[in-house]
Amino acid sequence: MKKQNMGLFEYWLEIERAKGTQKEAIRKLNDFCGTKYVESWPSKMASRDYSLERTPTNVRRYMMRIVLPEIFPGKSNEEYEMLVLSLT
Repeated sequence: MKKQNMGLFEYWLEIERAKGTQKEAIRKLNDFCGTKYVESWPSKMASRDYSLERTPTNVRRYMMRIVLPEIFPGKSNEEYEMLVLSLT
């Protein structure tokens, strides 16, 4: 799938899978956000057409902090954080 057609969840998962396993990516997210997602979470999201409407804000922000530097390289951490907060 082309990146411009990907949603936040799919893009985040692709970035994380390039660095390690899906299980590691979900563990990192759970550790950071205090969530309890399991390894099958991506398939559940796929069955919901990757809808993030019920996903907690802190999880969406976590994903954005990983995805936005890939989409908009060269910004400062403060600029990314302002963008994350304004999008949520």
